[in-house]
Amino acid sequence: SDPSDIEDFMNNWEFKEECPVIIVPTKYWKTPTTHFKDLGCSTIIWANHNLRACVNAMQEVSQKIFRDKMTGNLSSKICSVRKIFELTNMFELVDAEKKYR
Repeated sequence: SDPSDIEDFMNNWEFKEECPVIIVPTKYWKTPTTHFKDLGCSTIIWANHNLRACVNAMQEVSQKIFRDKMTGNLSSKICSVRKIFELTNMFELVDAEKKYR
């Protein structure tokens, strides 16, 4: 539950200036991101926490749909379909399909 293994590695890794060091510190959730940056870590991925947040959000929305028997009152809690298309580069795919047909 403490980042001592990452600290040891970063304090002994002599190539941190030349090579990016990417960490996924799922077990070190109490350690501020700035601590890892100060050690020389170039990228920090908190993927586990984003996934866990999604599960809670999906359960909340599903419960609301079940309770209200409709989806019309969810627009303030969910992103637009257009946002999904933007995040997945759907518009780029549509343009490419037109170009390469």
